[in-house]
Amino acid sequence: MWLDGPTLQRRAAASRHRSGLQRDLEAAVEGEVRFDAGHRAAYSHDASNHRQAPIGVVLPRTTQDVVAAVAVARDHDVPVLPRGGGTGLAGATVNAALVIDASKHLTAVLDVDPQARLAHVRTAVKAVAEQHIRMFGSAGRAQTASPTVA
Repeated sequence: MWLDGPTLQRRAAASRHRSGLQRDLEAAVEGEVRFDAGHRAAYSHDASNHRQAPIGVVLPRTTQDVVAAVAVARDHDVPVLPRGGGTGLAGATVNAALVIDASKHLTAVLDVDPQARLAHVRTAVKAVAEQHIRMFGSAGRAQTASPTVA
């Protein structure tokens, strides 16, 4: 495959930008920062047919990690894509962006009020007290709670 000069220049600039972003994220985030080809490939698809490799992936351990990752991305003018279980059917969890996947570490149920049918949860709760809270979506227990709790 032959690549012209401008294409090579764009790829070199993207690589330099990615390494600076990665370095700054690793300094600011306690959680995992993944920019390797394997993680980028793993996050390049969801349950849809859409495919787009992200710039990188952050697996935050704390809510402070999420705030720090968003701040670093803003400083680097990089879009942010929050991601849960990757079970969406419309391609909404893939893009050329910094993926923040809270589903690995931020999974605590903090409080459930059955009478009010309310729950206070971390970003990516995979299993909530289902007798009290209705979950909607196509993925059942694989989905995260973020936009799917009613």
